[in-house]
Amino acid sequence: MSSTNKTSLGLNKWEASDKPVRQDFVNDNVIIDEKIAKLNSDLVNRLIYVNGFLSVPNSNIRVVVGQISVNVPANSESFVINASLLTANKLTNGENIIGINWYSIDHTSIFPIGFRLSSSNQVAVYINKPAGAPFDLNLRYVTYYFL
Repeated sequence: MSSTNKTSLGLNKWEASDKPVRQDFVNDNVIIDEKIAKLNSDLVNRLIYVNGFLSVPNSNIRVVVGQISVNVPANSESFVINASLLTANKLTNGENIIGINWYSIDHTSIFPIGFRLSSSNQVAVYINKPAGAPFDLNLRYVTYYFL
């Protein structure tokens, strides 16, 4: 039997004494599927892909996807990247970067865990642990910035 208690999405919220039946789960799955489809549709309608950039209509926010190889110094907890490299040469001020997602494509145990913006054209990238010797780190990234 369906629960008389519902979540804010209308999903069943059973009591210990309730006896769910298969149709209850089917109905909940339909609700979840409809909500996810609406979210996906809203996202697609808000983003436009133009000249290699995802942009939000009527907004100055830009997104750049890329790959970069950086040299990490020995015993260092961070390294520096030029902001223009992370924005396909569209940005010369690191302060305009609002977010960066990274992942290493080298299958190494050293990877970026955060970044700090600089008023110059530099982005300091912090890594999870220092390396004993200098090495090249190959990264894929997504940079969010505003003009």
